[in-house]
Amino acid sequence: MSRSIIKTSKAPAPVGPYSQAVRCGNLLFVSGQIPLDPENGELVLNSFAEQCHRVLLNLKLILEAGGSNLERVLKVTIYMKNWCLNHLSDFSAVWSRTAIMRHCCKTNLVIDNKMNSSTSFKTS
Repeated sequence: MSRSIIKTSKAPAPVGPYSQAVRCGNLLFVSGQIPLDPENGELVLNSFAEQCHRVLLNLKLILEAGGSNLERVLKVTIYMKNWCLNHLSDFSAVWSRTAIMRHCCKTNLVIDNKMNSSTSFKTS
């Protein structure tokens, strides 16, 4: 099975030794994203909701560069720090407006690297 590296200047360049995404056959594996603005290389530090929006936009741009889109995502794992729980409603508001939430089969929410059954939820 052939593998190809996906790279786009529309999304932030990786900050470590990894690729934005890798296509293997018909599958596309996208690396995790942080709220970096690719135009200036700076973190989006405004509101938590804007940070969530930037991460989802980065994912969308990488998916599109790989020939896919948000509606074709099957699984998502979201890593958050404990302090983010104070902003869970902001996250939920942004997340609920995305095609990923409406179409993926499983979403895991991991808080401080601890998977908790109350924070792992299935959509669809």
